[in-house]
Amino acid sequence: MKEEKNTANRVFYIILIVLGVLYLSLFIANNTGYYTFGLSNRKELTEEQIKKFEEDVKNGVEVDLNNYLSDTNISYQNNISRLGYNISSFIESLVRTSVFKIFDFFSDLIETD
Repeated sequence: MKEEKNTANRVFYIILIVLGVLYLSLFIANNTGYYTFGLSNRKELTEEQIKKFEEDVKNGVEVDLNNYLSDTNISYQNNISRLGYNISSFIESLVRTSVFKIFDFFSDLIETD
């Protein structure tokens, strides 16, 4: 009976640790600016294409707009990464709400004394 309880506790702690590491990794990836880095790269490509377009117009080259609008960015986002992001955002909101409630509770205790 005691071994089953220890095994259940171990499994619970392992699952908790894995979920914690997963949350932290997704949270760090989100807050380090991975998404904004991709957007800035896209902006730089656009500016390069504008310069190329202006130079071609200046040189009298026949201009086809499709040559300048090609999207070479590949999105590696899939359902699993979206699910992970949504889960981490949900956990973040829960943690933030509970921390504020705990501080409010302690604030109320301090004020009543």
